[in-house]
Amino acid sequence: MNPDEATARGIVQNERVLARRASDCILCRAPGHALYARLRDEDRRAPGIWNLLACSACGLVWLDPRPLPDEIGKLYHAYYTHAPSDPWSGVLFTWGIRRGARSVLAAAFGYAALATGKKGAAAGRILSRIGLLRDVIGATVMWLPASPRGRLLDVGCGGGVRESLERMGTPAPPVPVHK
Repeated sequence: MNPDEATARGIVQNERVLARRASDCILCRAPGHALYARLRDEDRRAPGIWNLLACSACGLVWLDPRPLPDEIGKLYHAYYTHAPSDPWSGVLFTWGIRRGARSVLAAAFGYAALATGKKGAAAGRILSRIGLLRDVIGATVMWLPASPRGRLLDVGCGGGVRESLERMGTPAPPVPVHK
């Protein structure tokens, strides 16, 4: 698409990201007003300068300009959830540490599917009394206790959370919502 055609379609180049101007509400077509202007994602280093617009008629809030669907991946290139989905890779890499961590998850958070026999259960009970260790290991499941009563709905949590909890016995929807 040439630059004149892009401009005619409301498409702008927003720091390496193609986006479409979205000045009207997608629900009621009323014009939006700036709620926040010239926002930048300093934390995740996503390119672009963005505005949040709000609709006076229905209250919807949206991003302006709106990235084109094929461009969205450029916003997440440095995003931390796009690491390997196994939370044990990298930091907790040895078999013994992995086994101990799973024992703590079984003892402290109720992930019975991770129980590793009588010795592992005893080790988990002992290790889970160490607060810092319990908190570090608990972070791998976002400190969520196992729940046999329900199902997990993973909406936009990035890579790894859904898969990790499924391996630990928490049922999840058969297809991730983003697919």
